Amino acid sequence: MLLRQIYCRTHLFMRSSITLLIGIALIFAGFCLSCEKKTSPEETITSQEEKSVPPTHLHKVRYTIKWLHQAQFAGAYMAKEMGFFQQYGLDVEIIQGGVDNPPYKALINGKTEFCSMNLITAVERNNPEFPLINLAQISQKNSSWLVGKKTTGIKNLQDLNGRKVGVWRDEAGDHIRYFLNDNKIQA
Repeated sequence: MLLRQIYCRTHLFMRSSITLLIGIALIFAGFCLSCEKKTSPEETITSQEEKSVPPTHLHKVRYTIKWLHQAQFAGAYMAKEMGFFQQYGLDVEIIQGGVDNPPYKALINGKTEFCSMNLITAVERNNPEFPLINLAQISQKNSSWLVGKKTTGIKNLQDLNGRKVGVWRDEAGDHIRYFLNDNKIQA
């Protein structure tokens, strides 16, 4: 029963993630194409048979994922592989993020045009000198969990006081640290 629930949640998450990534591709296309020079109606492709933009007319962009290349970003890889980005005029290079290449630093340094990052990271890093624009949220709910062995005797949040809690040291663990702090948990 538990495995079925996990499978159902994972399946639903993957379906919604792929849908949201396709939505991001459309937003990318709209953003990138709106930055291009204006063309006269004669120069515009009007044929309904055109299914994708010719490779010579693709707008090159770089998209930095928030972590290492892995299944978590399958939607972006599939969108590229299946030609969704190309269909909307984009030649997308997917760049690995992670500790050695944080997405927000890649944006600031001009090494990427788009990136994925935790919302809390975007809020913390947003500033008037380099404003960030939130195009979409991939996850509608926080997928973080606090789990422990049954033998530890932890039954509620307050039982974490004085215990060790393992979280990422970078911004990926910030929301857990904020959550514990807001609930006055010294862990």
